[in-house]
Amino acid sequence: MYAVYVAVAGIFCVFVGISVIRSVIEMSPRAVGRPGALLPAHQCVAEAEALWRILDEERKEFTRSQPARRVDEEFSHFRVDWLRRFRELEGRCVVAAPERRSLREVFARLERVMDLYTTHAVQYAGEVGPAVDALLAEFAKARQAQR
Repeated sequence: MYAVYVAVAGIFCVFVGISVIRSVIEMSPRAVGRPGALLPAHQCVAEAEALWRILDEERKEFTRSQPARRVDEEFSHFRVDWLRRFRELEGRCVVAAPERRSLREVFARLERVMDLYTTHAVQYAGEVGPAVDALLAEFAKARQAQR
């Protein structure tokens, strides 16, 4: 019986491990460089600014999302697509090149802001979201009571 238990537990652990590894890989894409696709520095900055605006608009959606406790799930889906675009741009801009230090700093700070917004989304959904949802439910009850 112990052998069956250990076998089932081992198989379960393997599946959980594979799932975690797959999730980490998906949430952390690598920079993708393409030969001959080097973008000029000014275009890299402009496209990085566009990614920043997209990211900040998504952050502003936190307070408009309903139910608020699901903000972290929605942001996680957004994050995967945004990071893929970020890594593609990072690869086309070749920010690791020594002569592109200022670009490297821009990309590093933009990625740091994404990480902070991800933390913010999780905290908002876990701590503030339930309170916001409860407040909105009370507003709805109060409106119903007045009719």
